[in-house]
Amino acid sequence: LPGTGELHALDLDTLAWSQLARPEGWSYLGHTCVAIPSQELVVFGGCWWGTQFKVTDELRVYSIARNEWSAPAASGAKPCARYRHSMVALPTGDGFTCVMYGGYVSTWRDGCPRMSSEWCYNRCDMLTLDTRTFTWSELKLTGPEPLPRGAHSCCAVGENRLVFFGG
Repeated sequence: LPGTGELHALDLDTLAWSQLARPEGWSYLGHTCVAIPSQELVVFGGCWWGTQFKVTDELRVYSIARNEWSAPAASGAKPCARYRHSMVALPTGDGFTCVMYGGYVSTWRDGCPRMSSEWCYNRCDMLTLDTRTFTWSELKLTGPEPLPRGAHSCCAVGENRLVFFGG
């Protein structure tokens, strides 16, 4: 079911599922969700196919301990709306930084520069989100640039290396 907005937890001791709170009015798919050790989930973006296609740039944080959602006011180089991007969390000093890459972007009023006349296209930008201050920054990378991609996977290898596959 696209966009049900359900959130479930699996108890690894009992192998029993339980349903948790979900943000009111928020029901997307193609978003990213990363866990940070402060017992929070950071969720960004996604899309929804209902009466019309919608891509979002919403940032949400779920507190596992409190079973509640928040929508922090982010600052900095906020990314445009996207879906099927990747995001991982890396330790940085006394906090964590989420690193986001690529994804599909709708050409329907999303605020992104147009690269194509297609209904969507892949991005090849990389941004970080400081989870202490909720400040976005765009990374300026060097070396051979990978092709734009969406629907890919990414994992952190150590504290300063990311590996991308597919897309």
